Amino acid sequence: TAQPIRQRAPESTETLRSRLLFQSRKRGIKENDLIFSTFADRYLDSFDLPQLKEYDVMLNQHDNEWDMYNWLIGKDSAPDHLQVSQVFGLCKAFVQNEKQVRASMPPLRDGPKRPN
Repeated sequence: TAQPIRQRAPESTETLRSRLLFQSRKRGIKENDLIFSTFADRYLDSFDLPQLKEYDVMLNQHDNEWDMYNWLIGKDSAPDHLQVSQVFGLCKAFVQNEKQVRASMPPLRDGPKRPN
């Protein structure tokens, strides 16, 4: 079930990115912790502001982590607003795994990766 996103005080792009990185690691079920922490580690630093906001909706506009897991693995159909989401599509493709092993979360880091 889609839940409205809690109104937050305005936050900078870097604060938003940091909050989403933290929330990606703390989903409530280990399966989603692994999925979202590795997804965020790979993609979050490259997301622009609209993509970050879309990821925020994806993480926070539902009330059941098992539903999200089942949507991502394709067991159940995702709600319409996620089916048209570019970020959800990217995450769903990421979950297909392509024979990569993701048995642990990436290490914590101080903040967003900085380009060299």
